[in-house]
Amino acid sequence: MNCTGFDPDDAVVDWTAFFAGRVLRGAERRDSGKWPHYVAEFLNDGVGVFVVSAELVTALAAAGPDELHRLASYWGERLIEQNEHELTAAEQRAVVEDVARLARSAGDLGLYCRQW
Repeated sequence: MNCTGFDPDDAVVDWTAFFAGRVLRGAERRDSGKWPHYVAEFLNDGVGVFVVSAELVTALAAAGPDELHRLASYWGERLIEQNEHELTAAEQRAVVEDVARLARSAGDLGLYCRQW
């Protein structure tokens, strides 16, 4: 899927906080220790690969439409707070739903993201 308009590593931090029932703001967000584990660090070409935590994959896979809609709204609020509001509400919902579909299909293989 295309990740234009948002940073996927930031998104998974926000989504993890949502499923944990927390709101991470400012320095707390940055220092939360919830950043994804990179399996291929960013290099000079600007490309890195991280693994989405098994907990987040499980939560996304199990989430129903209403919970995914709440997640998209929560994430939209975080994007606005961070001045990264390039996505419409419909696009935010589509991204969350697409990643949830990927999580459901990933099973035990895990979910990885290539970011540049």
